[in-house]
Amino acid sequence: MTTIPTLGRLADFAAGLDVARLAPRVAESARLSLIDTVGVMIAGASDPLARAAAAHALATRGTGPCRIVGSEAGGGPLTAALVNGVAAHVLDFDDSLYEGMTHPSAAILPAVLAAGDLMGAGGGDILAGLAAGIEIEAALGRGFSNGLYDRGCWTTGLLGAIAAAAGAARAMRLDATTAAQAIALATCQAAGSRAVLGSDAKPYLCGRAAETGLDAALAARGGLTAPESVIDGAAGIARLVNDGRFDADALAGLGTALERPILGYKRFPVCSSAQAPIEAVRDIMRGHGVKAADVARVDCDVTPFLAACLPHERPATPSEARFSLPFAVACTLANGTVEPAHLTAQELGRPRIHALMARVATTVAAALVPAAEADAYPEAVRVAITTRAGERHERMVRAASCLPPNRASLEIIAEKFRANSAPVLGERSNDLLARLARVETLGPGENLLG
Repeated sequence: MTTIPTLGRLADFAAGLDVARLAPRVAESARLSLIDTVGVMIAGASDPLARAAAAHALATRGTGPCRIVGSEAGGGPLTAALVNGVAAHVLDFDDSLYEGMTHPSAAILPAVLAAGDLMGAGGGDILAGLAAGIEIEAALGRGFSNGLYDRGCWTTGLLGAIAAAAGAARAMRLDATTAAQAIALATCQAAGSRAVLGSDAKPYLCGRAAETGLDAALAARGGLTAPESVIDGAAGIARLVNDGRFDADALAGLGTALERPILGYKRFPVCSSAQAPIEAVRDIMRGHGVKAADVARVDCDVTPFLAACLPHERPATPSEARFSLPFAVACTLANGTVEPAHLTAQELGRPRIHALMARVATTVAAALVPAAEADAYPEAVRVAITTRAGERHERMVRAASCLPPNRASLEIIAEKFRANSAPVLGERSNDLLARLARVETLGPGENLLG
């Protein structure tokens, strides 16, 4: 136990989390994130950037007993956390947390899985670690407010490392005193700049957040300590990144945040802010029979937040394309959807895609949704397609189908899991899905990934 209220409350929660006592909705949300993240990790492991990160990590951090997705070689715990964290985020297909504006599971789960491999943890400990990490990341997001993201922090790197430490500490069954030191050690190192959007650094730093969190938990288990005032003390991280602002009352919701629809799951492998525009274009195409050849112009009215998240008007690389509204619209018009196979240099170089991107015009509309609803719909969009025949078709989407305040279903996440994992696993995809869906029943040391 620590005498510092904020750190102590986080540590007490993480160390004391009993998966059997989780509210059904909280456990369901954590399970969906587990299934979704493992599927995305499997698909992402073959990406060239993920393979480069794996080669780098194995060369510099070594092999060991921890599972690296997509590789026959095992890695040391830090190797596995880094590599699997990159794989989980490299396609930008992982979940989003709307309290703090982060990608939680891609940083937390790799740390938890590596900790579990190292300690022979059971499936209940894995699910508890993931739930603890997400709940703590949400509490920190509420405490700092989404203004932290607006100030230029890439909150996945910043809050993700802290949450990964908490999740790893729970998976390792560290007591509250040691868990507090794990969280404090991670907080001392946590960092992230939103300049990474559209670059290789983004998935790499997600992996580094997982590695940092796990390393902090292992260091704390070994007896290392850190300042207990590191979050909201006089020289804590709140002072460093948020002008000293941290609302400790936000911790009151620990353990209940996931009862609310605060997690978003992507149906397309691009930034969450591009999900609603893609759905709007698809709806117009399907509802009015519009084809790419018919399109003269596409006008997109967007929120300021959406515009900030999609800064690349003319993307030059697949990484930039994941953060480009014109690409998301053009790819949807050309292909009817956006899939991982479309995020390639070859696809991005197609003259047809460039011609369609040139027809997309974006207008930032601060009043797109009523002021009273702005916080609930930060990624709203209104898309209007004008055809060569002079017809105009308009569609407003306040929130994509699986993003808050909407909830994703197990059926949708299972479908996405199969699409991501079946090309790699074949018939074993359904077996793994069933295994993940009953994660709490797996005994100590039983391999979660089969």
